[in-house]
Amino acid sequence: MRRRSRIQMIQYAERECSLVVAMWSPGDGVTRYRFQAPGPGAGSYDADHGVYTALGLSEAWAFLRGFRAGFWAGLRAGRCATGKVGG
Repeated sequence: MRRRSRIQMIQYAERECSLVVAMWSPGDGVTRYRFQAPGPGAGSYDADHGVYTALGLSEAWAFLRGFRAGFWAGLRAGRCATGKVGG
């Protein structure tokens, strides 16, 4: 498996999953990635409207793969009319 960068993960989240990513590194060696629906306050780690918070890059990629699979399956089934998160 090839190694993917943090920048690639953020671009993938925005392009393929319509999510905004906020990052926080508290100094304990693990970066937190909070995935959020687009909207007011999105991109701020303190925002309450996070969809999921991943601990580390590998967990972030795992979440995105599962989210994208479920998102598109829901779209194909007609459960998501707008093609956007939360709508």
